[in-house]
Amino acid sequence: MWIREALCDPPPGSRTALLLTWARTLALAGAAAALGVVLDTALVGRATAAPAALALALVLLAAAAGAGAEARVGQMAGETETGWRERVMRSALGARRPDDESAAPDGDGAGAEAGHGTMLDAATGGVEKVAAYRSGFLTPTLAAFTAPLLVLAVWAAVIDALGALVLLVAIAAVPPLIVLGDHVLRRSNGQFRRAQSQAAARYLELVEGLGTVSVLGAGARVLADYAQTARGAMRELTRLLARNQVVIVVHDAVFGVLMGCVAVALVLAGFDNGRIGAGQAFTGILLVVLLQEPMGRIGRTFYVALGGRARRDQLEELTADVSTTESTGTRRTPAHDTPPSIELRGLGVDRAGRPVLEGVDLALPAGARIALVGPSGAGKSTLLRVLGGLEEPARGRIHLDGAPADAAVRRRRCATLGQHIDLLSSTLEDNLRLVAPDADGSRLTEALHTAGLAPDLRTMPAGERTVVGEGGALLSGGQRRRLGLARLLIQDRGLVLLDEPTADLDRATERLVRERLAVSLQGRTVVETSHRLHTTLDADLVVVLVAGAVVDVGPPDQVRSRPGYYAEALAAETADDPRLREGAAR
Repeated sequence: MWIREALCDPPPGSRTALLLTWARTLALAGAAAALGVVLDTALVGRATAAPAALALALVLLAAAAGAGAEARVGQMAGETETGWRERVMRSALGARRPDDESAAPDGDGAGAEAGHGTMLDAATGGVEKVAAYRSGFLTPTLAAFTAPLLVLAVWAAVIDALGALVLLVAIAAVPPLIVLGDHVLRRSNGQFRRAQSQAAARYLELVEGLGTVSVLGAGARVLADYAQTARGAMRELTRLLARNQVVIVVHDAVFGVLMGCVAVALVLAGFDNGRIGAGQAFTGILLVVLLQEPMGRIGRTFYVALGGRARRDQLEELTADVSTTESTGTRRTPAHDTPPSIELRGLGVDRAGRPVLEGVDLALPAGARIALVGPSGAGKSTLLRVLGGLEEPARGRIHLDGAPADAAVRRRRCATLGQHIDLLSSTLEDNLRLVAPDADGSRLTEALHTAGLAPDLRTMPAGERTVVGEGGALLSGGQRRRLGLARLLIQDRGLVLLDEPTADLDRATERLVRERLAVSLQGRTVVETSHRLHTTLDADLVVVLVAGAVVDVGPPDQVRSRPGYYAEALAAETADDPRLREGAAR
């Protein structure tokens, strides 16, 4: 219930907004009482200047308090949005839970692209709705729920204690009505939020993949699928709005009509039998307006509460495993970070209820170059994501240098190059400074040279300030790959994870880049996947993964001498390319 959340887990600054709202209500109630005195004194022919001045002062005080409360609520909304966006971004950049729908799908090459639309929708529309709920609903509605008690206190002091007690009984009906409305709308709201999130994610993915869809000639079918998803969301919205309108009508009937009629009847009855005077009756009518104003807010903002709560639950699920203490700022890693040894014990990762990795036990020495090989879908990329702290295993333990290492520790210790290279849409230099903001020009140039981008750079008039376009669209696939390599090299981490590092390069460029990488990464712990098995022959260790399990480990010569995937795949590769036979034979 929102009342429990408003009392036990309010947003920061809510107490100030609540006190200012109470001050506004008390000031307006006092002004109503002062205006009643003005009427009484005018009827008997006495001077009205003093009570009129008091009423004006109280109205001005109420205006100032109301403005302060609204300003504080707006400030709270900004702070709430900032906090949740930071949390969502930390989740997107950090480890994902293995059972998260937004985590990578089965198979190699799955990674950060999975669930991108869902995460983007959560970081934009989802955060805005949560901010509207946390700042614009919780505290103002708690104030609206409690402010009538202050009005009734003034009623009891100025007009009639018995009448205030009668109206208190009517106000006590608010909680049951809220519970009823929540019960009526909860299921419909959940269905709509799921449909809305699905439609938004589908739309974002459609826009991002527009070029591919056009090339494949699948535009009509994809648009039809999206239209069907959007229509489903609209149907759920129609049902939700219809039920929400019923709640509003019932609320208005109880508090806008019934309570108003009872309050006016009490005033008229008291005036008719002489228990209250004309001024008190006038004050009573004004207090009726004050009673109805905040109570009406509850019914009309109930939809905001439902949407915000549903979105908050979604965001909490998406970010459940994110440490609130881990800074999103740039962490400085010492130059030439010490290469760690790696130990995996009983490691297991599940996707969609089935294991992708199971029972992985490995001991990888510090400073070694380890090649992960295996057929597509064996779990190589998944294992790299786990080692890099981008995903947490469902089972097992990971130790670096003999000490347990959670996702945050692993992210700080390693530099990772995935199959998909995520780039800023600005310049080459900006993409490098993303991980090394204080690097000087010579360090940037060295990283670009080692990655094999120096010849391309000489053909670019703007040099390192060349704009790469959205997602690196103005670069070739090989240039994007080499820019990703340069960004990895400039980090100077002791643990380096490479997922197909030369996949988009031609043979000559691949050979050149590998020679430079061998020198640059010497002494670091390097774990690399590759489908070009001839590139693994100079590794210190080869780890063979098949169907999510480690089936062989050892130096390349020993592993290729044993029957199994590595020997067969290497033989097939060299048979297909005679140029590789000489290298494979050595």
